[in-house]
This record gives sequence, structure tokens and C-alpha cells, in this order.
Amino acid sequence: MKGDELKGLEQRLFEAKRLVKAGDLLAAFRLLEQLQLSDESFELVFLDLMNVYRSMLDQLADQQRALQASIEKLHIRHASIRRAVSSFETATKPVFGDAFPNRESIERCPMPSDSTGVRRRELPGKDDFPSPFDVEHTQPLGDALPSPIIADDQQPLEFIPHLDLLANVSTKEIVARVFLDQSTFREGEFGEPVVARPGSEVQAQLVTTPHFEIVGSAHLYCTISSDQARQAFGDFLVRPRVDTEKIDIEPAISVLFTVDGRPSGTVKRRVDPQGHPILLGDELKPDTVEFVRETGDKADLTITVMSNPINDGRQFDCVVSSPHLPAFVNGISGSWNLSERSEAIVAKFMQGFTDPTTKASGLIAALRGAGKELFDASPAVFQEAFWELMTGGKPLATIAIVSEEPFIPWELMVPNGGPDDVDKDTPLGVDYTVGRWIIKAKAARRSMTISDSCVFAPKYSGRLVLGMAGAEADAVIKVFPGKIISPVSFDQIADEMLGGPSLIHFVCHGKDDTANGQFILLDDGQKLTDTNLRGISGLAAVFKTKAPIVFLNACEVGRGNPSLVGPRGFAAQFIKLGAQAVIAPLWSVDDKIAHEIALEFYDQVKTQPGRRFAEIFKEIRSRAYQSGRDSYAAYCFFGDPLAVAA
Repeated sequence: MKGDELKGLEQRLFEAKRLVKAGDLLAAFRLLEQLQLSDESFELVFLDLMNVYRSMLDQLADQQRALQASIEKLHIRHASIRRAVSSFETATKPVFGDAFPNRESIERCPMPSDSTGVRRRELPGKDDFPSPFDVEHTQPLGDALPSPIIADDQQPLEFIPHLDLLANVSTKEIVARVFLDQSTFREGEFGEPVVARPGSEVQAQLVTTPHFEIVGSAHLYCTISSDQARQAFGDFLVRPRVDTEKIDIEPAISVLFTVDGRPSGTVKRRVDPQGHPILLGDELKPDTVEFVRETGDKADLTITVMSNPINDGRQFDCVVSSPHLPAFVNGISGSWNLSERSEAIVAKFMQGFTDPTTKASGLIAALRGAGKELFDASPAVFQEAFWELMTGGKPLATIAIVSEEPFIPWELMVPNGGPDDVDKDTPLGVDYTVGRWIIKAKAARRSMTISDSCVFAPKYSGRLVLGMAGAEADAVIKVFPGKIISPVSFDQIADEMLGGPSLIHFVCHGKDDTANGQFILLDDGQKLTDTNLRGISGLAAVFKTKAPIVFLNACEVGRGNPSLVGPRGFAAQFIKLGAQAVIAPLWSVDDKIAHEIALEFYDQVKTQPGRRFAEIFKEIRSRAYQSGRDSYAAYCFFGDPLAVAA
């Protein structure tokens, strides 16, 4: 197209936008309808036409049907041209480099009173309509409009979250468009699908690394509608910061989805410092996240940790929320950057407070010292909310941690350096009821049922024999009737778990191997790995129905130097399969203490059904700071901190 023709098109589109802003929609509509465009010129102004029509739809309800028909004609013609003329791919190159334009990317924008319940905000600036004249990239459109979802309003619907990034050359700002649909993750997108029941209000919170500034609100909302294939949240606005060369992390833009303050899914993108997406080639295989409506109180403090898409074990984004702090009700985000990989940090601290040659007083001091250093290294946004709650007289009894970082022992952090130099000698996991969860799983339950049990207790031989294993297995089935499997093979584990017990208990040796992942040592040299656990055919369906509680009691006889077992593998895999709670030590524990802890936990669950599970471990954890025995501090409770036995 010649320069004067392009200029003429730009002038007519500018006039149409002016008429829309002036409220003369009829004149704008006639002007657009009179444009006789070649296929080439149509490709150049397609997005402008779409955006002008959208604006008119929002302003004039009486014209909705006619304008919607015009929009659908644009879709149909655009799809036809895209199929017929491959040379236009450069003209409408997608933001994400997607060479296959078979996905719907421009939502049919509802009227403000539409039942989708989308809350949109106006973007500031000279031009409310991003166009090919000042936007670097545009998105391809699908061959057909999405069809409404046919579903029972009581059944959850699965959606894939998406994050479009449109760069405005003239303002140097990024429009971040967020929506859910039923396609697949696109190239360069990382995240987890979400499953939401119709009528659920979902919050989308934008989270960025320090390379960017969020302009306006960091929160958008959408009420899930069963008659919309596309659930649109609207647009965020992001501005790249200057002088970012000294920021020692990879730039990224992410969105965290929540329901009733409960983290419930993410979508992330790696970008360059200007906000342009970086294509990675291999997308992460997603795990479904279900939005579960819960009643009752929320945790007093919720910390959500998402890994940077570079996934190097030291760069994370953190979102902190609290119903008791007005500024934190919807969540405040911040970056969290560790000096080295979290696994190495924890292993280093663990060497200090698990050394068997150190006296009890020295071990207690080592636990406290490590806890203070861990708190110093915790996210600044978490520290801000914690001190505001603690020093402001606000309620602070329960803490929920939903994290993609698997090793940092939040329970052992000892707050220090607060306002007026406030220091504590006891950790979070002793003063507060703490529950962990992982992002790639459906929301943890608050009410849990235990009706039967299955205990796996390998017999072992020689130096591997666990002297308390038999007594522990007997004690478990005495409280919750079931069966003991001993000796144990992989096939037996698969068969018994497929039977659907509500409680699964392991008393075993466990190990975390950096190269090969986690494994549980079985009899006759066999192993159960965190990978082949998830590969057991039919197990996910059983867990989804039965939702068992899993207790991994990974012991070590004579412990020399305790090994890191961590929640990285088995706890995460059991939760992904559908376990409603997992109990596991961060490092291998003393056989006798492990036996004591298991018996006490089950006894309290049976005799005090209204007591919170996490509260039981709060009390158990406190003994490490009295006795100097680190095994009491090792246990993590994966579940809702408010969860109780039904």
C-alpha cells in the first residue's frame, strides 16, 4: 500500500474514533461502513475496526445486535483471508510468534450489564484504541467464533488462562489482557488450568518483576458464566522502568487467580525488559486447579509464591493477602530473590541444627539462628504484612502458604528486626497454625474424613531395620481400622492404593536425590519414586473420589547426618493426584521420635475431632525448642491451616 493511501486510512479511522468519543455513534458507524477496503488494507486496519466497534457496543445498547453482526463479519472475513493468503502472516504476526492462527484471541466484549460480570477499567492515555499504527504486534484470530458452553450450572467448568501482551510504541506501555477459554496454553505461556463453577467470582492479580510498574489497579474480576466460552477480565496496563540493568533476575509478567482469597491458578510469561514476550519452546504441562467454594473463616495471612518462568530455584514472585489489613485484602505482590537455590540454602542450615555431636543447647541455638536468617531472607512484602498484623493488634493465628518453592521451611522462620527492634525467640510454626499447599493442585479442604487405613511398613534388613515400624503400624490400624502391608513391593502399593483407603501411612526410609528425584526404599531392593507413583494407572481417579490423607514418615536409624527428603516430590505428587492433606518431614527423622509423633497425631485426631490438624503439629514443633531434638521441627503439614477431621 502506498504512503498516501495508508495516511488516508489512518485519517478516516482517527475521525471515526473522534466521533465515537464525541458520542456521535451513528456518524461513526456510517463512516466505517462506507470504507471500501482491499484485502491488504483490511489486514492493516482490522484491529482498529474491531476496537472501534467494541467501544460502540459498550456505549450504545440499542445498536448491539447490528454491531455484533458487523464484528462477526470481520471475524469471518479475516479468517477467510488468513486461510487463503499466507503472505499476510507477517502483517499480523502474533505477539507470541504463533504461526498457527487457529485460536480465538479477541473476545466478544459484553455490554457493561452483561451477565459475565466483568469489571473493566478505562486505560488512561491519548489513545484508547491500540492500533497497527502504534502497536508493535497483534494477535491472530480463530477461524470461527467460540460457541457457548453447554453445562450444568452446578458442575465446574475447566478453562485455560491466557495473558496477551500488546506493546504500544508511542507510549512505551504494555497492555496485559487476561482471559480464560477452552483452548490450550500457547507458545511461551506457563501455568495451570482453572476449573470454576458458574457464578464463582474470580480475581486476577497482576504480578511483575521489578523491571515493570503497574499503572492503575493490579486487580481485575470476572464472574464465571456458563453461556460464555470466553471469560474476559479486561486489561491491565504495565510500564517498563528505566535503569533496570542492575536487577539480577529475569523479567517476567504473571497473573495469579484467586477465589475468596484462596490461590487457585496462574499464567506466566518470560519477557524482555521492555515487556516483549520471550518464546521458550517447551511449555510446562499443566495440572488442573479447581476453584472450590469454601465457607467459614479465611487464614489470617496467606502467602502465595510463584516461581519465575526461568525456574532457576532462586527467583520468585510473592503475593501476600490478609482479610484484616485493608491494603492487603486483595493481595500485594513483590519479588523474592534468593542468594542461591533454595535447596542448597536449606541443606546448609540443616547441617547446623541436625549435627548429632552438638549438645541440646547448641542445637536449639542453631535452630533459632537459622530461623532468624531464613526470616531475613523471606519476601519483603511478607515481612511488611506480618509486622503490621503483629504490632497493630490485628488477629494473627493462622498462616497459609501456597508455594511453588518446595524447600524453604517457613515454619522455622524466627521473626526479628521488626518495628522498634522487635525480636522473637520462637518460630512461626510454634506461635501460629501453619498449613502449606502447592499451586498446581485443587484447593485444600477444610473438613476431612478418615474411615479406614492402609499402612505400608517395609521389613528391611540389617542396618536398615526400623525398630519402631511394627509398633507404629499396629497403632495406626488400632485407631483407624485397616490393613498392614509388610513386606512391601511396588505392585502391592499400587494395588492397595487403588482400593481407595481414606488414610495412607508410610513408615519407611526416604531419600531426595538431586539427579534422580525422591524415592521410598521398599523391600528386596525395590523403590517407589515420585515419578512412577503418578504413573500408576487409575490412581488419579481413585484419589479424586476418595481424597485420602497421606502420612509419609521417612525415618533413619542412627542418623549420622540426616538427609534432606523435602516435600518436593512425594508430597507434591500425592497432592496433585488428589490427596486432601499430606504430612511429611523436610528431612529424615529419628525412628523413635517419628513413632511418637505419628501416635500422638492419630490419637488427637480421633479423640479431638474438632482440633485443627496444623495446630497439632504446632504443639509438636515446639518440643524441638525445648529438647534440642530437631526431628520434632522437621514435619510439614500440607493442607488448609483451618482443616479439621469431619
